[in-house]
Amino acid sequence: MKKTIIIIFNIIFLFSCSSWNKIIEKDLSKDKKVIYTSFYPIYFVVKSLIWNESEVINIVPNWWEPHEYEPNLRQIWEMKKADLIIMNWLWIESYENKLRNSLTNINFFIIWNNIKNLLKLEKNQEVYWNIDPHIWLSPKMYLDMSNLLIIELEKNWYKNLDKSIITKLENLDKDYSAWLKNCFRKEIITSHKAFWYLARDYWFVQYAIFWISPEEEPSVKSIADTIDLIKKQKLKYIFSENYISPKFANTIKNETQVEVLNLNPVETLSDSEKKSWENYISIMQRNLELLKKWLECK
Repeated sequence: MKKTIIIIFNIIFLFSCSSWNKIIEKDLSKDKKVIYTSFYPIYFVVKSLIWNESEVINIVPNWWEPHEYEPNLRQIWEMKKADLIIMNWLWIESYENKLRNSLTNINFFIIWNNIKNLLKLEKNQEVYWNIDPHIWLSPKMYLDMSNLLIIELEKNWYKNLDKSIITKLENLDKDYSAWLKNCFRKEIITSHKAFWYLARDYWFVQYAIFWISPEEEPSVKSIADTIDLIKKQKLKYIFSENYISPKFANTIKNETQVEVLNLNPVETLSDSEKKSWENYISIMQRNLELLKKWLECK
């Protein structure tokens, strides 16, 4: 009798477990997909396309410079739940190889492998790559990047993307093209060489105090050459950035009496920018106003 009761109990238990597992599987099937983006420009366009259909998580926290950030072990562990990880690469994310080696079963989409019209860097022995990574700083290149992301997202589950962001980016490109086509000046001086795509696509030339990486320090010759250029061209402004030490820009300012303006590289959002509902488009519009002032555009 006791043996019969045990058998019946086991049958009920197994049936209950099976039913419970089906309930769990059903609930899990309703769970949102999880997408990780490596830094803000990618996050902005992916979130704009998907909205709340999936959970979109940005790896780099507010105010962090992407060149300097590396995810901690807890973040990497949490990324095991990702359905897709989207990265720029080209050493914007110095941790890319480490992350891919740790998350071998996760689908990665690397933008630079798929985008055209990339710029080759000048020879410099301090870096390990030869392509400029700052593609998002040209609205034209950002549009190309956004369209690539649409193709990738539609290939991975999404058939009802909100593509209104594309129209907004097309309008941004038109504004840049209209205003920067006919300008009195054709040169800008920036803290580091992040705006090469922007210069190429909108008809001006960039000179930089730093080279491609904002962590490096400029040489004495680089500073001297910049001062000579400002005096020769009778320039009124130079551009610095939020996340770079103002020391070298101030040195040049003291030597030339130029005004230092802030050209935003849109690599991350500050807390105040986030609270003010700033985004890629509003920041790039503000950058355009500064460029119009610098280049004396009509």
